[in-house]
Amino acid sequence: MQIRQLHVPGLDITPETLAPLRDIEPQLVLVFASVAHFEQGVFTPGLRASLPGSRWLGCSTAGEIAGSSVHDGSAVLTAIHFDHPDFRFASARLDSMEESEAVGASLGRELRGPGLHGVLLLGQGVNINGSALIAGLTAEVGDGVSVSGGLAGDGARFEGCHVLGEPGSSSGHSVTALGIYGGHLRLSHGSAGGWQAFGPLRQITRRCRGWCVSHPAPRRRRWSCTANTWANTPATCPAPACSFPLP
Repeated sequence: MQIRQLHVPGLDITPETLAPLRDIEPQLVLVFASVAHFEQGVFTPGLRASLPGSRWLGCSTAGEIAGSSVHDGSAVLTAIHFDHPDFRFASARLDSMEESEAVGASLGRELRGPGLHGVLLLGQGVNINGSALIAGLTAEVGDGVSVSGGLAGDGARFEGCHVLGEPGSSSGHSVTALGIYGGHLRLSHGSAGGWQAFGPLRQITRRCRGWCVSHPAPRRRRWSCTANTWANTPATCPAPACSFPLP
């Protein structure tokens, strides 16, 4: 198996840019890019035209990871050439959060089969219940199948997102899964989470026009947040909540 990754700053991705990926003749390309790339309209068709023999899976992001760095407004493409390719796609439309479990079950029925041992699942980032989606999927494929993946992002807007799969790029109403089969390839995954302390210690003391107001609290119970910062950026909410968590 060969893997080659390309990080492309900015929006300009040409056939010449993708030449290093073409060299390994990938059967699968994973694409994680800013929502601005997908909103161009020419991004997905351009990728397919440059690598016509490849199949595609990916989504828009709230930051792109390449190596040990995180970027904004860029694209990260990972091309994979399998010695023994044995994978299958399933995609479905999801119009409301209430459909999440049923859509997961539909994907599971489409993917289940002899040798299935891993699923990479990508879904829209809004109007979706990720837990119900996974519950529906695992009910069909079984608990012994490894499931990993995530939900698409759109920066800090919390408005819309894009998922790239076999049908193409869909804005806001798509879930795509990649099933991996056979004994030649194993899928493993891990995760890390939690908050790290940062900034001055504060205590929430009152609310003003719907926003928390905080002050330094040297001797009272302290909170690891600076919630008063929210009041300075109301237009960007709820995104600031990700930066200033309440314990």
